[in-house]
Amino acid sequence: MESFMRVIIFSLMSIISISAPCQKNKKEAESFYVFDKDWKETTTDKAVYMICVQQKNDTTWQWNYYNYLGPLLYIESYRNEKSDTPHGYHAYFDNTGKIDSSGYYWNGKRNGEWFYFDDSLSPKRIDIFSNGLNIRKWEKTTDTIRNSLSDPNEKEAEFKNGFEGWKKY
Repeated sequence: MESFMRVIIFSLMSIISISAPCQKNKKEAESFYVFDKDWKETTTDKAVYMICVQQKNDTTWQWNYYNYLGPLLYIESYRNEKSDTPHGYHAYFDNTGKIDSSGYYWNGKRNGEWFYFDDSLSPKRIDIFSNGLNIRKWEKTTDTIRNSLSDPNEKEAEFKNGFEGWKKY
């Protein structure tokens, strides 16, 4: 009976030791770089800008650019550490740290919605991209949002008999 218990305990310990490394969270790889006012590498005592590079997963490297003693300037995501192919989330901020614009890249081309914000942080313009092509644009006007279609054959839907038809509906 005692040898049977040893076999069971040994088996359980083996299973736990094999699965334990699989449970570990992979820590993001991070690198920090500091630059002077001309974006030349420097020491921390002369730094004006800083970049934090993080490996988010196998295909995403995120570059966060900061004023060394101030707010975030922009975020850019790339397919690799060399940052030669934009891929993923990008955001740009003004000198006070308010978001200016944001959107996504896919394999080096803008894709999906890109937002451009005003001082109140509401979108003043939205561009929609498909594989790098701007296919639709919305611009905020004084009292509404104007929809600009990229295809000249497209037209906005409207009620039969126009505004009067809408009121009757």
